Amino acid sequence: MSSYYVRIKPQLNGTNAIHRDDCPFLPSIENRKYLGEFNNCHDAVRKAEMYFPQASGCPFCLTECPYTREKVIHDWGVPFYVNVFTIQIT
Repeated sequence: MSSYYVRIKPQLNGTNAIHRDDCPFLPSIENRKYLGEFNNCHDAVRKAEMYFPQASGCPFCLTECPYTREKVIHDWGVPFYVNVFTIQIT
């Protein structure tokens, strides 16, 4: 099991990145919220979305969760979320 954190202050793209505790891009203590210990990042993403609906996995430490959530306002003004897959460059 790994410990997971979510960034409190949104990034420039509006998302709150979720990180494992061993990530080199883990935010400062003041800018992260502890989510708990999970067997996989998918469970950590679900927990983070309870606090930050726009939370998404870090592309560096959570390669098994390589997507972001983008908020879309439909024609009738109702917000909903869709998965937007990111490209991993190796």
